[in-house]
Amino acid sequence: MNVKTSKACDGCRLRKVKCNGQQPCQQCSHLNLSCNFSAPKNRRQIVRGSRLALLKSPQATSPSLLPASKSIAHHEHSDAFFYSLLGDYESVVYPVNPVITRTEMEDVIRGMSQDINDTALVYAYAAVTINLSKTSPEGAHGPVVAEIEALTVKSLAARSRADAAGYGPREAMSVSVRRIVTCIFLEICLMAFKRYDRAFLLLREAIALIQMLDVDDRKAPGDDKTVAEIARRQRLYWEAFIHERFLTIMTSYPSIMPPLRSGLPATDPTIPASVNIGFTRIIKLFLIMDDEFLQHWIAQREEKEEAKPSMTVKWIEHKQQQLDDDEYDAKKDENTGLTELQLADLFITRLWLRTLVWQLAMSRCLLSSAPPSSAHEGMSIAFPARRLSTQLRSLVDSVKSQTSITVHGTGIVQKLFEVTNTIADVITVMSNPSLDAEGNQRVKDLVFLVERLLSFERVDKVQRNILRTKMEALVKKFPGLGMPDLIYSPESTT
Repeated sequence: MNVKTSKACDGCRLRKVKCNGQQPCQQCSHLNLSCNFSAPKNRRQIVRGSRLALLKSPQATSPSLLPASKSIAHHEHSDAFFYSLLGDYESVVYPVNPVITRTEMEDVIRGMSQDINDTALVYAYAAVTINLSKTSPEGAHGPVVAEIEALTVKSLAARSRADAAGYGPREAMSVSVRRIVTCIFLEICLMAFKRYDRAFLLLREAIALIQMLDVDDRKAPGDDKTVAEIARRQRLYWEAFIHERFLTIMTSYPSIMPPLRSGLPATDPTIPASVNIGFTRIIKLFLIMDDEFLQHWIAQREEKEEAKPSMTVKWIEHKQQQLDDDEYDAKKDENTGLTELQLADLFITRLWLRTLVWQLAMSRCLLSSAPPSSAHEGMSIAFPARRLSTQLRSLVDSVKSQTSITVHGTGIVQKLFEVTNTIADVITVMSNPSLDAEGNQRVKDLVFLVERLLSFERVDKVQRNILRTKMEALVKKFPGLGMPDLIYSPESTT
């Protein structure tokens, strides 16, 4: 026989489910929720729409509605905390996510107590700023990572409340730049936690919202959008385009966004010229990763050769030539005010794309140990060891601050790992014990790159184990080589 209770816990009351009145109650125990009982209130008449207003209020945040393991009641953040991140946001986040300016973000922080959607954006802004600007010497279990996770959870919770309050079957969809940016910031953070599935879902929501905006067409007669707003929406489109293609390479999830019909973002005089230039350069690099490129990449999973689209030496050389042209054009922008961080990002992205093209050629047996002199050097099996390792070491040696590489989230680390791992593959297979001076230098460059890469706390256990296997194979070939100490760092076993 069920015992009727006169009082329900906060969670059961808001979810409108039966509560047995115990502490913790049966419902909260089953769902692993914190179980809290608020002090009784005097009964009052329920005003029509009051429950909806409660859900829409940012003050409706209730840690008891989060799983106990994810409860973030102890992570309270003041306005001063959010304002303190604006400098890092402006210098590190905005140049590669140039949509919401520092001034606009200040306005969002001021208004977050009045709008639950702004609350979600502010927590996402804080999470992505810390993710892209702070290092975590303690590794995956340190306070920096815990802070990012706590802020991400709060943003996701605020988004859920906004959805529950604002999307009745008769209500119009709320489409705004701020909501889209919230999705993209959260996608970046979930990528850092290797949750590619959830990152993909959030990115697809951002893309769907972008498609509801009138982004493809430039300002029409009578349109009240300013040139700056049109340019901002174009940058938002291209940012989602870049993120989607990177995610396709990482996971083989399909990309659906075509290049913007109106072309590159319009010049926006309201933002720094260096941001315009740097962001346009990264767009041009990702345009090299066209639909045919992605088809070839995804097709690598096909076991039957006849199921793969045709690939030719001419196509591989064309892609390497496009990257040559971009490298040449990039030299013109070196004195245009781009920060060291922007330059490093562009340089590493270009090397990463060269590596992907080389891997595609390798997968179809289009490379040669001695290609003809008329062929592009990228058609050589030794190309990563001969050119890419030299260029990458030159970059690492030349940067004034290693934080230009070590910060900036997991994307840059993934690119560095892909390039370094490919160089290791080539040297392990091709090198022989009787190295000449050039071959000896390649091996030294590789050891140097591996040591630097392993000093980045964002390199995860799987990546460390892969590099360890490659280095152990090299040590067997060259007994005097020595293993980088960081291969066996504590983080590699966590």
